[in-house]
Amino acid sequence: MLKTLLYDGSWTGLMTIVFCSYEYKWQIATIQHNGQYIQSGLFVTTENIISDDDKAKRVLLGLEKKIGIQGIKELYYVFLSEIKHRELLILRSISYYFKSENKPNHNYANDDIIQIKKIVRSVSREKHRLKAFVRFQKNERWIIFCQS
Repeated sequence: MLKTLLYDGSWTGLMTIVFCSYEYKWQIATIQHNGQYIQSGLFVTTENIISDDDKAKRVLLGLEKKIGIQGIKELYYVFLSEIKHRELLILRSISYYFKSENKPNHNYANDDIIQIKKIVRSVSREKHRLKAFVRFQKNERWIIFCQS
């Protein structure tokens, strides 16, 4: 039976969802935040997931062995993006990572991996622009302060 999973919108909550989906062998239709629940279908049941630090740590340790810290950082960038259904993308890619062998996060033949790389590039650019903007504002204030 398909499930709609509701969670608190945190990174720990998403990693708990990954753990639970493996533990209970759920087929997931959608993953949604508690505050923005939208009914998903007639034959879909809803499950509320409570964030669990221990379960999230187990998932992250397994991921670190498979894809390393850089791979986890990429998944976190996808999580920070505002892309619709990013949670499902992360879940599908983690499932792929655990099933695959050597460096699955570098397999550009997989559509999810390509999409993750594009999102990471976009979020990295946005991060860089914001950092430059903040740095420019600090410098501008310093210049005005020095001229006074």
